[in-house]
Amino acid sequence: MSDSRSETTENDHPPRSVVVPVLRLDLAVLFALPADAPVAVYSSNGSGPVDPALVDPSELTLIDQAIDSRRTAFTHGRACARCGLLQLGLDAGPIGRSTKRAPLFGADVTGSITHTTGFVAAVVAQGRHRTVGIDAERIERAGRDVSERVLTPDELARVAELDPLDRDRIVIETFSAKEALYKAQFQITGAWLGFDDVGTTPTATGYEMHPVTEVAATVGIAWPVVVGQHHEHGVVVSAAVCEPA
Repeated sequence: MSDSRSETTENDHPPRSVVVPVLRLDLAVLFALPADAPVAVYSSNGSGPVDPALVDPSELTLIDQAIDSRRTAFTHGRACARCGLLQLGLDAGPIGRSTKRAPLFGADVTGSITHTTGFVAAVVAQGRHRTVGIDAERIERAGRDVSERVLTPDELARVAELDPLDRDRIVIETFSAKEALYKAQFQITGAWLGFDDVGTTPTATGYEMHPVTEVAATVGIAWPVVVGQHHEHGVVVSAAVCEPA
């Protein structure tokens, strides 16, 4: 999911491979945005060094105490996001971080970054009348503690009689859908929503999200929220778009 190129230093050192994020039109179409709201999604495999031109030096100060794996994921995420900004002709200056650890893209820009083992992606779109959230999760065994933490009682009943593999897939899909929704709505509301505040209804392309508590119903976004999903190489990618109520 990522390209690489060779780079030679001025001292003619041996070339080293750097990762260049890939434009993902297949993921961009998951975001239910009108034609006049440009959106760009880039992804990488989250491994190895990224092109240093795609990471602002000031961004590295945000992770100067992080372990190596976290630093790698962070730089890949920022590189994907910067490619998205450049693709849309937007200011590609430093991407900051809020006190809640969410990326800050500047005025009139909405965006989101996600990473899991072997996959990193970022979405960027123009305008703040709609906000976007992206999440990626590996489809793997979901124990009872995960399902009971993520699923509402109705969702637990929906998966109770399923084959274990199907059950695990749906648990992770639901988890990812709620994470993408949370990222998108937070840019509008600044509010925390728990897994049990939001319910899901399966659709042909993902999930429709609806409030199941008063907290979610009055949080300040328009319901329902449609989340599109895409599967590749054992990873589910979720794409959410929110609007103010």
